[in-house]
Amino acid sequence: MRINKTYILTISLVFTFIAAGFFLPEWMTAHTDQSIIGKVKFESIEPQKIISDKEITIVEKISLLRDYPQNVNRIALEMGTKFDLTSASSKFLEEISVLTKLGLLPEIELSDKTTVKIDVSLYVQKDEPTISGVFWNLALQEGEFLGNFYMDDYTGKIIQFVVTTLDMPLIIENRGIETWANYLGLEARKIESQPETYSFWEDKTTKISESGYNAYNFELKFEDHVLPYTFYNFENGYGFGYIKKFISSYNTSVKIRP
Repeated sequence: MRINKTYILTISLVFTFIAAGFFLPEWMTAHTDQSIIGKVKFESIEPQKIISDKEITIVEKISLLRDYPQNVNRIALEMGTKFDLTSASSKFLEEISVLTKLGLLPEIELSDKTTVKIDVSLYVQKDEPTISGVFWNLALQEGEFLGNFYMDDYTGKIIQFVVTTLDMPLIIENRGIETWANYLGLEARKIESQPETYSFWEDKTTKISESGYNAYNFELKFEDHVLPYTFYNFENGYGFGYIKKFISSYNTSVKIRP
């Protein structure tokens, strides 16, 4: 009887050690994970919810380009939520045709030498991640014509562009600005023309001047959303949006102080 009890006790101990071998590491890992989680602050983002949000106005989307990169994160994507590479290219050419008919772009004769570079990214406001937009950035070159465009993935609308050409650019003033706003489904108001000229002394003898382009400052309005916006007109081109970095190298002169 004693032998049987000893045998049973031995078997029980063996099973106990085996069970401990299986479950103790898992318990320790879980306990360690809980300790780490308690010390680490996690920030989650819901890309699908952000990307598919249809309540974001076009004004809020355009503001993402204004605030990038200071208050906006940019995440490169392989494709949009509505367009892929092929369909985005086709839609882009359709919108180019629309803008040409509206008098906002010159006639562009596409050929087998036409080059289009394209990429797509998600833009998310840092302090308000629910404000986001997926934009296609397209660079089009045909002969002496060069254009850089941003197209909204959800609406298919071009929301910003700058073009340069050796030919005389189109003359776009108040009526053209209103046409652009109408194309976006917005209202343009408080249009003011302001020549932009900046000068600074690089050192005691060298003066750098940037001049020769005009800025038309105005507001884009949709319901209760209002966004400051600019149309630039310079010697070799023009554009709508936050494009100053694209044109800062134009019409730069250097003066040497005697």
